[in-house]
Amino acid sequence: MAGVTLDQLPQALGLNGNELFWIYQQGNNVTPWIGLSCTTAQIAKFALNGGSLNQGRLAYAARNLNLNATGDTPVTILLPPGVVNYRVTTISVANSAGALPTTATLGVYTAPSAGGFAMVTGGHSVLSGITSQANATTGNSQALTMVAATTTAFNNTTLYVNVGIAQGSASTIDVILTLDLL
Repeated sequence: MAGVTLDQLPQALGLNGNELFWIYQQGNNVTPWIGLSCTTAQIAKFALNGGSLNQGRLAYAARNLNLNATGDTPVTILLPPGVVNYRVTTISVANSAGALPTTATLGVYTAPSAGGFAMVTGGHSVLSGITSQANATTGNSQALTMVAATTTAFNNTTLYVNVGIAQGSASTIDVILTLDLL
């Protein structure tokens, strides 16, 4: 399904009722994809409403985040028309490369320099839960413990992934933010 728009989808998709779609936006300087986790009924509603998405889930990623340098990586949040608020429901890390992140700490904030609302419990989380870089192995990803994930809504257009303590050797990881649209 990657790389198609809704009007290009075949009529019979064999949907099972809980789908993950990647919708690609067209044009220059836009986010290359939006991930929608939705039911078959929601996909139909999306198509019937002319593509007006007012509910669902988006995922944003900071890929190959350098854990050997402290500081911020901004993540631009683009919301569909009509959506003003969102909840960050999960913050996950995966795809570690280089040294395992045994000492690096990571947080997500609403303002630069670890400012604003801290989304991760304690501000920063040690990534020592990443104990493997092998595919399909326990310890190759970690969900960070979040503050008020189900009770706090945001409308920030940028979130900041902050490395608080550097790893001390070459190490990268992907950070995935999952948002529920409100």
